[in-house]
Amino acid sequence: ACTLDVMECPDGSFVDRDPENDCEFRPCPEEEEEREEPSVGACTLDVMECPDGSFVDRDPENDCEFRPCPEEEEEREEPSVGACTLDVMECPDGSFVDRDP
Repeated sequence: ACTLDVMECPDGSFVDRDPENDCEFRPCPEEEEEREEPSVGACTLDVMECPDGSFVDRDPENDCEFRPCPEEEEEREEPSVGACTLDVMECPDGSFVDRDP
């Protein structure tokens, strides 16, 4: 299991750690584009900051659009039991952590 921190890329997006690559950070979007085009159904691994300060990632089942921010999601429906919001928190050392379900 990898730590749940994220790294900020030069373009301002964030990437998390890849458990299938010895928990190294996933490549930043510009680094990934240099390698090859992502496979069909794969989204870039960046996140978007919501107005409340939380972060959401992209949804491969919705044309890789960003998932709705928590306040937008609350307006649609109540979250299922046991689900955590998709936000992250910045730690004093500059690293980021997400919620533990």
